[in-house]
Amino acid sequence: MSYHARGLTASNAIEHARYTVFGAGAEFPAHISPIGLVNEAGEWLVSAHQWAWTTSRIMTLGTTAGQDRVPLPDDYGGDLAEQQSNSLVARLRLTDVATIIDMKAHDPATSQLITYAAVNYWIPPEGGEPVPQLLLHPTPTVTTEDAFTLVYTARWQYLHDPSDLLVMPGYCVTLFLEVLVAIARGRMEEDQGSVATRLQGLMMSDLMSAAKHADRRTQSDMGRMRHTHTSLGIPPVLTTFPYNWTYANGPS
Repeated sequence: MSYHARGLTASNAIEHARYTVFGAGAEFPAHISPIGLVNEAGEWLVSAHQWAWTTSRIMTLGTTAGQDRVPLPDDYGGDLAEQQSNSLVARLRLTDVATIIDMKAHDPATSQLITYAAVNYWIPPEGGEPVPQLLLHPTPTVTTEDAFTLVYTARWQYLHDPSDLLVMPGYCVTLFLEVLVAIARGRMEEDQGSVATRLQGLMMSDLMSAAKHADRRTQSDMGRMRHTHTSLGIPPVLTTFPYNWTYANGPS
């Protein structure tokens, strides 16, 4: 099997699984979608561990006047956090959908200096996978291309065409191919081992351990400590509460 010059394509992965499971000259049965297996394997791989290459994705969101929701990226997988605001005064405060609905009903005139946001999912009328979006309050009154900068954890980047490249670092390729074969065999030879059983074995395998080890080496140093006694040169014995805590003090 030869790889694309820039990485592994869906067709490379499909061919590997086909040859490994069936041997030369055989094809997947009509009821099985080969690219569906690739996406299934990718979804499991991304969900099986908190990989460095899926975390800390940065996105810049724009707002449109009169619209109280903003689409999130197709690969949004969770762990949303604010990085900074494009404005010196405007701020984004993350909350939950119930709070947003309550504020819209009882506090429609909230200051535009603070925008409250919560993630909810929109269901397409034609059906299909729910689409993540950011619900905002108050409704923006101006259109801004780069209103907020957020960081998030990415999910698997779904592939639609055999020529699509798989989005993953090289140290995960071998593990991914084994996951793909395990799922394909589980679908075809369930009497000899279910998909769940085969994937459980991979979770505990040396391949998984090696990939996790390589992933941890992506950034071994998280930088100097901030907002601590050590970083500020304050002896801990001289203060009651650590610096920069936001907890309310108890009764005096």
